[in-house]
Amino acid sequence: MKKLIIIFSFILLSFAALRAQTENDLKLLNACKEEVSAINSLTLYKKQYVFGTPRTNRNLTIVDYKDFMFEAIFMVFYDTEKRIRKYITTSNYPEGSAFSIYYFDTDGYEVHSVFYDPLSRAGNRYINKNYLVYLNIAEIDENYEITETIEQYGGETFVFHTDSIKNHHLYEHFKLDIATVPKVTFSPPKASDQTITNVRRANLRKAPSTDADRIAVVELGNIVQIIEHTNDQWYKVNVSGQIGYIFGELLEPVEREIK
Repeated sequence: MKKLIIIFSFILLSFAALRAQTENDLKLLNACKEEVSAINSLTLYKKQYVFGTPRTNRNLTIVDYKDFMFEAIFMVFYDTEKRIRKYITTSNYPEGSAFSIYYFDTDGYEVHSVFYDPLSRAGNRYINKNYLVYLNIAEIDENYEITETIEQYGGETFVFHTDSIKNHHLYEHFKLDIATVPKVTFSPPKASDQTITNVRRANLRKAPSTDADRIAVVELGNIVQIIEHTNDQWYKVNVSGQIGYIFGELLEPVEREIK
């Protein structure tokens, strides 16, 4: 009997610890989202590097995924202290197109990243001081079929990449003359804007409500044409000819140049 009580007590303590950790992860996740929102509202300085076919003023929201000519674009967004706050890479290959988005806080830590590569994986993750607090990922095979999905709070059971996170020094050898580069900010989409979904699965619904019927599941990276901003949380959109509503937090903010 005493042994059973000890086992039962251990189970209760384990559940209590797990619940506390989950609550802590949720707080960290919300803190990460606030940091990402703050970065998007900053005035940032943009440098762009293009490999392959020359392009100008090409951002993530207007990448042509049917353009199979080799192309790789790398965009860095700095703050006034010349710290990398956000960068975006896109590429087109005969096999498909890919992109990635990274956000960094003022200490150089990665805060949020979004990945889409039709040949391997798609997903997004939030990180707080090198600690993984949320992960949403799908593994993709050579037939573009999803073979495995992972969603979790906390832990380090799966890592997207091995780049350094703290004190990220990537690309600092590029010279940045703030006087000559455009100033930009990122803001929520508006009517007639084009953007992409930034989560692995977004529900397209018949009405602006989570209770409304689902029309389709929109995968990560799908191009979304904004019809109207119906309220503070929902957008009426066109996704490959299907008209419906998507929750605003599932759409990537749109880059806007500040004159």
